[in-house]
Amino acid sequence: MRAARATRARPQGRPRSALNHRERSRMGLAGRPMPRATPDLAVSRRRLAYRDVRTCRRPAWSWFDRRMTNWADLRDAYGSAEKVPAMLVAAEESGVELGPAWDAAWSHLCHQGTVYSASYEAIPLLADICSRLPMRGYMPGLQLAGSILASIYGPVSPTEVRATFATAISRLRDIAESALPLAEGDPEFTYALETLAAFEDLGVWQRTLSYLADGEAPLICDPCGAELLLQLDESPPKVATWNAGDGKRDVVGMEPTHGTAEARLWGLADTHGRAAVAESLRFYFGSSTCPACGNELSIPEAFA
Repeated sequence: MRAARATRARPQGRPRSALNHRERSRMGLAGRPMPRATPDLAVSRRRLAYRDVRTCRRPAWSWFDRRMTNWADLRDAYGSAEKVPAMLVAAEESGVELGPAWDAAWSHLCHQGTVYSASYEAIPLLADICSRLPMRGYMPGLQLAGSILASIYGPVSPTEVRATFATAISRLRDIAESALPLAEGDPEFTYALETLAAFEDLGVWQRTLSYLADGEAPLICDPCGAELLLQLDESPPKVATWNAGDGKRDVVGMEPTHGTAEARLWGLADTHGRAAVAESLRFYFGSSTCPACGNELSIPEAFA
């Protein structure tokens, strides 16, 4: 088995509350206990959890009631998922900014990249929530749904999950594509592109595109098992080991082949005028040589 990815440093100039949740997972933040809620927030959550759904006029609750899901029988990261509906209502009420309510939903439904039975059942609910919230380049609920689908650490085959929730995934895909031109800056565009890749099931890229925003990405050389670092901020990009004595190797860019996942992603970046992202993607899809063993290194295969 491959070694776990190293803990990543937080990109400079961005508050922790604004981080993409995959960054938070890599930093170990997503797995930490959530800060204790303030008294007002705690009271609000209790009221939401025990409100009689027959008299509640909130659209989210009526949607939960129609599905007739027995959440107590489902599991999240901490056990019974009975609190998940109230948690998602609170998240929707908090809007499109990442904060305590969305952090709680992330922690319960996609804990450091692992998903649960409740995570899958939340996909249609997240589609409904995202359809009601204002559209932005970054939407916590949209990225949460994408991360659930992209995860390979769950109790059910991803193929089965996609077949079961195909209608909701199609709705989420449409929202994600419409959100792309609203992204503020290349990093946010990259996160939005990764989320769209999850809804379109574009292979390894649905789990790794966000590294582009960091300027570097962890790789593994299969033949020798060396842990490598793809340095995208170099010109041209380099592959290095953690041993400075091994030196660095240039990355050779690749023109995406028509009809491939790579061509789809590059085309979206080009269409939306993200020249720097499109250029970085060419190297992301490229090849190099392992500095440790000298074997040829396919960047996409070194991610997988």
